Amino acid sequence: IFSTIGLSQQIYFNNRYDFFNSWEGALSVLETDSGYIIAGVADSALLHLDIAIMYIDKIGNLKWKKNYGKPGYAYYAGAGGSFIPTTDAGYALAGGIVDSSGKYSSLLLKFDNNGDTLWSKNYGNTTSFQTSYQCKQTTDGGYILIGVKDIGNNDNILLIKTDSIGNIQWQQIYGGGGTEYAFSVGITTDGGYILGG
Repeated sequence: IFSTIGLSQQIYFNNRYDFFNSWEGALSVLETDSGYIIAGVADSALLHLDIAIMYIDKIGNLKWKKNYGKPGYAYYAGAGGSFIPTTDAGYALAGGIVDSSGKYSSLLLKFDNNGDTLWSKNYGNTTSFQTSYQCKQTTDGGYILIGVKDIGNNDNILLIKTDSIGNIQWQQIYGGGGTEYAFSVGITTDGGYILGG
């Protein structure tokens, strides 16, 4: 008779990671086979926020970090769940951008599995507030983004549907005379969408 007993040790770590020795924050974490990929924002200069992505291994060692932005622009990652895995083994991120003239846009960024940008799309380009808080990949390979758009000094729910390369197929506004926000979107079994806000 031969028997074995396997014991595994739980690994814990508590590390601090820095991009620019300034203000930064992580908003989404995804587990991969060999570690974790983290997305958030980092303040690289005055009035200049970047999207920040880093990859750490299972014991917390930083393997790479990358940032995306333009001088004078402020990029924002959305809420929790704004950074998602995609069916091509890459990633997508929903958020917002404010350009140097103060115009707001919703943002959708597509990355490969090494964190390099494949494409970037902005939606809006308006002096009124607009951003996206979360995205999901749809069954046709496109994306659905949920966020907010200010119309006539009233914030309204904004839902954007894109194709697989980020081109808008349709968008809808939901709201009335008050303030409405939605932070979460899901895909339902009948092919529709459900919003939480």
